[in-house]
Amino acid sequence: MKASGPWQTVLGPISFDRKGDVTVPDYVFYIWKNGEYMEV
Repeated sequence: MKASGPWQTVLGPISFDRKGDVTVPDYVFYIWKNGEYMEV
């Protein structure tokens, strides 16, 4: 199933293109590894 939208989230509105990809990736995910943050 492909995503649709736009969806209201705590990060703000998120919408998807025809392939189901986020149209505007305005955020970055980080993880804590070996004592520092690393971008996922």
